[in-house]
Amino acid sequence: MPLGNLTSQFFANLYLNELDYFVKHELKAKYYIRYVDDFVILHSSKLQLEIWKNQINNFLKEKLKLSLHPDKSKIIPLSRGIDFVGFRNFYYFKLLRKRNIRKMLRKAEFFKNKYLDYQELMKSYQGWQAYAKWANTFKLRRNVLRIIYKELKQKMPNNKSKGSRVERELLDIFTKNSWRSVRVAGSGVNDDSPCDLIAAKTGRKGFTIEVKSSKKSTVYIKKEQIEDFMLFSNIIGLKPVIALRFNHEGWLFLDPKHLKDTGKYWAASIENAKQNGFRFSEFFEKF
Repeated sequence: MPLGNLTSQFFANLYLNELDYFVKHELKAKYYIRYVDDFVILHSSKLQLEIWKNQINNFLKEKLKLSLHPDKSKIIPLSRGIDFVGFRNFYYFKLLRKRNIRKMLRKAEFFKNKYLDYQELMKSYQGWQAYAKWANTFKLRRNVLRIIYKELKQKMPNNKSKGSRVERELLDIFTKNSWRSVRVAGSGVNDDSPCDLIAAKTGRKGFTIEVKSSKKSTVYIKKEQIEDFMLFSNIIGLKPVIALRFNHEGWLFLDPKHLKDTGKYWAASIENAKQNGFRFSEFFEKF
């Protein structure tokens, strides 16, 4: 039966009902909390807890053919916090597990590095904060949201100005080589534009051009964006090309068929671009 399935939770509660009766009615434990197969017993005496632990383990083995987990079943002071139902529970407050916080911050980092878009990031944040609000996390949630908005604020203007700058640089190269080229409305600003540039020259094929630049060694492009780009190129009868600009490498021009499938994205690395791509004169003189 799949873990996390609603029926698995139901049957766990049904099967462990015997344990509840044993702990409450035979052991007379006053403070007993169980959620599915996790449970906590509170008592002021460590010795009493050790006795109960042995009795419970014997009961589980004899009656239910189960046993306590040897590593996870511990007797600890409440001051250290009890790891239970996703929280670290203390006497007067609750905290999130550190790995849960790191997971959310990692998604913000993915957004910063363009591996995650804003809509996906906010879906993750909404789900995370709905869970996190049950702990004492007001300042934490506020700080995480500030990090997200800070990245968003820095990302949007930079993408626009950077995209516009590299496209103008490429336009100048076309002009110097006697090509006619224009920027498509919306290029350099968002992913809704079907392409970034259109270029043509008398006696040559026309091209639709998707421009990408990066300080990193690999560029990632959403599959939906490439699909729209290829469809638009086919409709207007022009040849599609990916124009790549890596730092200190200059411009490389790649046929979209040489992009690498990474699952959610198409990717172009410096090595791939050098192996399968061409410089300006090589590419546009070849076709």
